[in-house]
Amino acid sequence: MLDLAIRSVQARDHDDRLIASAEPVVAGSPRARNLGAIAGGVAAGAVLGKVLGGDGHDAAVGGVIGGTAATGAVLASRGYQVELKSGTVMHFTVSQPVAMRVEG
Repeated sequence: MLDLAIRSVQARDHDDRLIASAEPVVAGSPRARNLGAIAGGVAAGAVLGKVLGGDGHDAAVGGVIGGTAATGAVLASRGYQVELKSGTVMHFTVSQPVAMRVEG
């Protein structure tokens, strides 16, 4: 999640204090990807355990090992990153009255 705010505005070499904020930008959820990786690790481990050991107990042990390895890989990986492309329009809400003077 990325929270952006404005603390001041500069115009013609003059700084004015201004407090404004925008809605947070939230990265996509890695939940489905993580669950898929763990389920895939369990399945692969179970298949290898069955093939190498030959019985249901070995398949269960292989599934636990595969699931554990996949969970470790998921925990070590970073989540999705917030990305703001060039030209993204952000809307900020000013949280106090602002006086503006236009000089012609």
